Amino acid sequence: MGWSIPTVHDMKETMDRYGYEVLNAKVFELCHPEHASRILELDDERIVSSMMPCRVSIYEKSDGKTYVSWMNTAMMGNMMGGVIADVMGVASKESEAMISSLID
Repeated sequence: MGWSIPTVHDMKETMDRYGYEVLNAKVFELCHPEHASRILELDDERIVSSMMPCRVSIYEKSDGKTYVSWMNTAMMGNMMGGVIADVMGVASKESEAMISSLID
């Protein structure tokens, strides 16, 4: 499929270093170089690079349950139109399929 996880941010560990105690929370950065390059190779489309790579958060709440969240990149892309809408729409469908297969 072409997806990888180049970085995982352990937010609990980071907050511990600053003296704050929080519940478990990890943010996974998902990257698909082919999708990313379609946006990054074009000057006007690079404006959405701050939303790259796609991020998924897996976190615990005080109820003891684990939750998963991610941004609706398809909706964000549709507001921009063009190549951004195309790429973010495909990336959104693919990442949602990956996530759904893990939580079902």
